[in-house]
Amino acid sequence: MPGPYFVIALWVLGGAAAGGLALAMGSTARPARLALLHGAVGFAGFGLLAARLADPARGGRFGVASFPKLAAVLFALTLVFGIVMAGWRARRPPPPVFVLGIHATLALGGILLLAAYAALAE
Repeated sequence: MPGPYFVIALWVLGGAAAGGLALAMGSTARPARLALLHGAVGFAGFGLLAARLADPARGGRFGVASFPKLAAVLFALTLVFGIVMAGWRARRPPPPVFVLGIHATLALGGILLLAAYAALAE
């Protein structure tokens, strides 16, 4: 079983993803505040994950030993795209939908890798 940091990071990042879904659906009266909260929670989850990347790899039997590092790379790219979108939004209309799509795809890929690691690592 992976350490609790990976499972906690998965829950925190899942919460950030739920906030991102609410933003994408436009179901909030204050999108700027929710966007800030979404970014802060996502960054906190990334920090939890990054804090434990040096731990010994587990899950070699199932082929998931490298999943936390791959997830961290995807989340780092997600963070970059989030910052680009925030900067874009500050200067002009919302960014193109494909930028949002890349941000969401990278984040969901990282969550899936982390969930597979949490489920399969011994």
